[in-house]
Amino acid sequence: MTDLDVCREAFEKFMVDGFNYPIDSLGKYDDGTYWNMPAQNYWEIFQAAWKASRENIVKICNETESLKNKLAEYENMEPVAYQYEAQNISGNWVTEMTTHYPDVEMFCIRNIFPLYRHPNK
Repeated sequence: MTDLDVCREAFEKFMVDGFNYPIDSLGKYDDGTYWNMPAQNYWEIFQAAWKASRENIVKICNETESLKNKLAEYENMEPVAYQYEAQNISGNWVTEMTTHYPDVEMFCIRNIFPLYRHPNK
């Protein structure tokens, strides 16, 4: 079954179920055009929408595959530094950075964020 056959089958099911078109009014000539002119017009519109939706699906699949590959690159990266908030002597929270993981045993450290090198730089 070709893609055109699948499309035509979906169209005829849509016309019969969705528009309550009588199945007898969907008769075709030998070249595949419908006898009923409105049905032929609907068929041409349906084909255009079918093609556009398939192209979009292929495009989305390709983008998803490239993003999956990019994510695999990031998975094995080690952080180059850490940013965190530390409480100073006056009790205020200040942002600090360090190249080693901060001592989390200290009660005055919160919001630890690992920082990674950008892979393209």
